[in-house]
Amino acid sequence: MKPEIEAYLREHGARYTSDALRRQLIAAGHDATEVEEALRATEATRASEASETRGLRRRFWLGVLLLHVSALVIATVWILLGSTTQSYVGLAIVVLGIVLLIGVGVSGLIGGTLLGRGIGAALVVPAISALLLGGTCMAMAGPVSL
Repeated sequence: MKPEIEAYLREHGARYTSDALRRQLIAAGHDATEVEEALRATEATRASEASETRGLRRRFWLGVLLLHVSALVIATVWILLGSTTQSYVGLAIVVLGIVLLIGVGVSGLIGGTLLGRGIGAALVVPAISALLLGGTCMAMAGPVSL
């Protein structure tokens, strides 16, 4: 691929359609065959990058859900074991579930912006969210009575 074509596609490829890019490159005097090959190579690269990004996002959201569901399960067990009166236990678990769902959304959006730094860095915010929300509920439930 010619360096001029590659530079043009890198600069304008995300903004314009393949047809518009093709017309502009051919109008600029580049060979139609070279333009087609460059466009095919660029599209293949974009497709593989998009696939990798989707996989990374999928693993990230799975991690976010796993962290918050784990916090819900642990806090639920803590509440069930620590509760001296069973009258509010069901309500506490439902409220905890709702709060953790909100935590999933908020921490997922914040952590999702950090995906460029790696999945480990992106999962720090959801991990803190799950620990704070689950830990707060556990502290409110009181000590476990075995």
